[in-house]
Order: sequence, then structure tokens, then C-alpha cells
Amino acid sequence: MDTTGIANLSNVVRHFNKQGGTIILSGISPKLKEILKSSNLYDDIGEENIFEHTGQALDHAISTIDHPKCKGCKQFAFHECHQLSAGKKLIAE
Repeated sequence: MDTTGIANLSNVVRHFNKQGGTIILSGISPKLKEILKSSNLYDDIGEENIFEHTGQALDHAISTIDHPKCKGCKQFAFHECHQLSAGKKLIAE
């Protein structure tokens, strides 16, 4: 990742954090991990939100969903959104 990528990711992280959201990463290379650490993005994202495997990241995401906020939302960014909008809870397996 070059400096433009770091700047763009930093803007996304800042925007999501400001909105009360969370960035979750999975499967990053050791080199990218070092770049994130040297740019302080690692700390901004939070070690608790960086996972080795996608399944772990998804389980974490599902466990942290603000269910009342999803109820009635019509964005439907993911296939799970239909269930959440209808007021059904997702459970990480």
C-alpha cells in the first residue's frame, strides 16, 4: 500500500469512527500490518478488529451489530440486512 492508499484508508477509518462504526480487517499480510502500525492506522482500527481469517472477522462483526439500529433500515448492503431490518437477530456460530 502506498501513501495514497494509507491516506484514503485513514479517511475511511476516521469517517467510520466518527459515525460510530468500526473497520474490521482480515487476512492482511505481515508487510501491510507493519505499514498500518507505522502509520498509526493499526491503533486507529484497533487490534481487536484485525483478524487472521475472514471467518473470525465475520463472527466478530455479527457479535457487535447494533440490532436496534438495523431494524427498519432499507440499505440492504449485505444479504443478512433483510433479516436485521425485519428485527431478527443474527447469531455468530
